[in-house]
Amino acid sequence: MNRVSEILQTVNHLNAAEQREILARLWAEEASRAVGKVWQSVKFGENLRVVAYAPEQEPHLESLRSVLQTGSLARLENKVDGTFEIYGKDRTFYVTMTVERAFVGLLDSWLPEYSPVEINLEREN
Repeated sequence: MNRVSEILQTVNHLNAAEQREILARLWAEEASRAVGKVWQSVKFGENLRVVAYAPEQEPHLESLRSVLQTGSLARLENKVDGTFEIYGKDRTFYVTMTVERAFVGLLDSWLPEYSPVEINLEREN
């Protein structure tokens, strides 16, 4: 069994939040190729413009800029809206970004131990 298969078997036993953390922190380049188009590696140049859409996110702008210019793993959250989760060393960023990698809008961010909880509402018929 090769290394990628071993990692996939291990990751498949974790919940969704744990999978994202493992893939983002330990396996960035390989995860992008192995898992498919939902995950991708991103790296921005010096001309990067980063803005915060909420005042409480402004303190995290420089950290996000550093992560994007160093290179990071991103998970496509919503293709229509162009929103991504960007995985930094100690913080996850929820952003919208341009395809040409010139602009990123920081929508939200959180520490790994305080990640948002997904709530699925079922419609009654």
